[in-house]
Parts: sequence; structure tokens; C-alpha cells
Amino acid sequence: MGRGAGVARNARGTRAVVPVVATWPCSIAIVTLAAAAGVGTRPLPAQEATAVLRGVITDTAGTPVPYALVRVLPVGAERFTDARGGFALAGLRLGSYRLQARQVGYEQFEASVDLGADGATVRVGLRPLAIRLEELTVSVAGRCRVPGSPDQGSEAALSAVFAQLRENARRFAVLADSYPFRYDIERTYSTETEDGEVRRVGMDTVSYQSTARPRYRPGRVVGWSLGPRGARTRSLELPSLPDLADSAFVANHCFGYGGTVERDGRRLLRLSFRAAESVRTPDVNGEADLDVDSYQLRTLTVRLTRADRAMPGLATASAVIELTELFPGLLVPGSVRSAVEPTMDTRGVLRVSRYVDVQRLLRVHFLRASPAGTPAVTQF
Repeated sequence: MGRGAGVARNARGTRAVVPVVATWPCSIAIVTLAAAAGVGTRPLPAQEATAVLRGVITDTAGTPVPYALVRVLPVGAERFTDARGGFALAGLRLGSYRLQARQVGYEQFEASVDLGADGATVRVGLRPLAIRLEELTVSVAGRCRVPGSPDQGSEAALSAVFAQLRENARRFAVLADSYPFRYDIERTYSTETEDGEVRRVGMDTVSYQSTARPRYRPGRVVGWSLGPRGARTRSLELPSLPDLADSAFVANHCFGYGGTVERDGRRLLRLSFRAAESVRTPDVNGEADLDVDSYQLRTLTVRLTRADRAMPGLATASAVIELTELFPGLLVPGSVRSAVEPTMDTRGVLRVSRYVDVQRLLRVHFLRASPAGTPAVTQF
């Protein structure tokens, strides 16, 4: 989840600093949300009256929509509904507000709410998203000369699917920032030789905080971290799920439709992204695969561009992130598999063709409250 180096504990119980190629929420893997204590507001004078805004989010058939995002403007803070679609926002001054409700796979809802001394209770029915998938045309991979979001007019279907990708990323960012948690990861390191031999070279566990997550910056995917014995070493810092919602990432990449793929019996929509030609330093290309029915993100793949400029002797670097449900409809990275390939002339006497780092999520421990209230610790 973090980038750079993590503090790991090996089988002997000693502590070491381990350089990270791509970590769970690193900007290659992906988590965040407003504290369950409620929407933050500035301190109010003791005599100023406040009230509570309550509500339930359902679909048009009346079925509760759990863990939808609710936002009240101009207050601005966001929080998830509970497992039954309910929410209660306390400490709001009396007056008029704009209520927004969003969930992946549904149209966004927005309406005015008047809050009086007795508070207010609302019931919101979200309409399922209707995207004309037959209008999607597979984009031929090419140069990215005009980066940014797909045009809502000329590319309406692609723009709608892209908006769902960003909504997945926003939900993860709200979870990680507003419901801070610690997550434990098991990491396994191995090498693959030119003749196909696979050798495990190490295993450890590492813990990260969800809020320790640098933001994407164009071309800044290579940095420095502390390696074994405290030595500084070059490391890759590949973008992760929250970065897909970041305006800087969108402004420096082109997005296209990559067709449908099958994975584990599921049909997935593939969105591809490519770094803009204007980014002359190493960056990333990749694909995001979304469930064709729910539009939830299932897999994220990123690949380093201009690898020869990133590190001496580096041929390629990539990572594949598989997401898993933490709560219904609320996804987190369950595993990350990153691979680094050296150039032919730097493979050494063992003729190593690939270095592989596999990360597996072990548990999530919320530091205050989880979106569901309980349990505080989720095992995987």
C-alpha cells in the first residue's frame, strides 16, 4: 500500500527495511474514507442550532444499496452508508443543502434538502446505469497526443465506462483516507532463469498505513528508498488505484476501449490507458478490467514505459493487481504480482530473466471505525 520501503519482520523475528518494487496501495496497487464519526464541520457557537440528516439509499426496486457514498454540499465531506444503505449526518446547521449519492453501477443522484430544527429524513432511489455497450469501439493502441478524459459528446459510451473506473478509484481513496487502517501483506520473492527454473529467494510480511500514500506525478515513477542495512537503493513507484481518479493522472494519459476479456468465468470490459507523448520520462501504460454487469474494477495492470531510462540494466517492469471484496461492493487489492526483467547484458552468472514479487493481503485492521462498524479486523 505504501511506496518505497516497508518495515518487514522475517521468520527469525528480526527487523529489516525491504525495498519495494510495487506494493499494495503503492501508486501500483491501491485504499480510503471520512471517519464513521460523521461529516466534519467547523466548531459552532454553543447557541447555534444544529440537526441531523438521516436517510436510506435504495435502488429503484426498493432494495437497500450498501456502502454507497453520500456527500452534503457545501459541507463537502463524504461517508459510506451502512450495510442496509442507511446514513445519519449530525451537527449540520439549519438550512438548505445539496445531497449527492453515488454507487458504482448506478446513476448519480443529487437533490436539494431543507434541514429544520427537527432534522430531515430522505429516501433515495438510485437508477441502475444503462450504458450502450454496442456503441463501444475497440481503440487501436497508438500514440497519446491528446490526453485527458474521453469526450462525453463524441465518445458517450466510453466516457460513461471511464466514469465508472474513476468512481471505483474514488471509493478506494475515501476508504483509505476517511477510515484509516493498517494492512498486513505477505511477500514472496523469486527468480526465473532463462531455462525456466524458478527459485524462491525469500519471504516476509510487512505492514502499512492506508494514509501513507504518495500521489502520482507525471514521470515520477522511479525514486529512492532504504534497502538492506539502510543503504539507499533505486525503487519503482508505480501508480495504484486511487491515482486513476487523480486529475494529474487523467491529464497525462489517453483512455480507450480494449474489448472484452474472460477471467475466472467473468466477462470483463477492458479500458486501456497510455502515457502522453509529452511525458518524456518513465511513466506507465496499462489496462483496467471492469465487471460487465456491476462495473466494479476487478483487475488493474500497469507497465513501465521508457524502462531503459528508469534504471540502468532494466528491460521491463510490470504489476498486476487483483481486487477482492472487503465489504459488499467495497473492493481492496487482494494480491499484487510485480515482475522486473533485466537486460540481456545484466543477467549475471545465474542468467536470471525475471525477478518476481508476489504480495498477498493477510488482514485489514481499522484504526478507528470501519464502514460497517464491526469487525475492526478482517482476515483474508
